[in-house]
Amino acid sequence: MKPKIVAFFTSLTLLLIVQYRNALVSPFFQDDFELLSSASPE
Repeated sequence: MKPKIVAFFTSLTLLLIVQYRNALVSPFFQDDFELLSSASPE
């Protein structure tokens, strides 16, 4: 395969993985942030 094609598919795969991880992880981070902010004494 040509290097350009390999680079294209690599970047596309990385993009999909990042999007998937963001969709998967975001709710947990938001919940943790809300718990931390509500638990803080301020």
